[in-house]
Amino acid sequence: MSGLALSLLLAASMAGEVKSYSSAYAAAQESGKPMLVLIGAEWCPGCRTMKSQVMPRMSSAGKLKDVEFAVVDTDREDALSDKLLRGNLIPQLVLITKTADGWQRQYLTGAQSEAAVSSMISQGLAKHLPPKPVAPHREILQATGTEPIKKDK
Repeated sequence: MSGLALSLLLAASMAGEVKSYSSAYAAAQESGKPMLVLIGAEWCPGCRTMKSQVMPRMSSAGKLKDVEFAVVDTDREDALSDKLLRGNLIPQLVLITKTADGWQRQYLTGAQSEAAVSSMISQGLAKHLPPKPVAPHREILQATGTEPIKKDK
């Protein structure tokens, strides 16, 4: 096996599952985690570096565990990328976080180092509001004995 083929195979195995925007959005709704979106194109060298090297290394090191990560291809998902992009330069990383001031986006433009992406995630998580715990239904509380059952008069 040639060195190039081996490196491509290794990058693919490290990448794991890359979620679509809709899958990551659904997972973020369920988990309450912020979303990190890489917007790029296959023809873009910086985008390919981010998608095949930087982000897989971060994922395998557990540095993406606190976010829902998705990739959006500008050529295949034109309308979505137009809504997410700030300006026309790619690659762009967008961190979408729910804060006390509402939803906020943070951007990094151009190919970035793991340290820069980690810093952006840390800053976003520091502002992130965790999801409010859902109060269990009264019936569940009563059935578990954690709340006295009130008798009808």
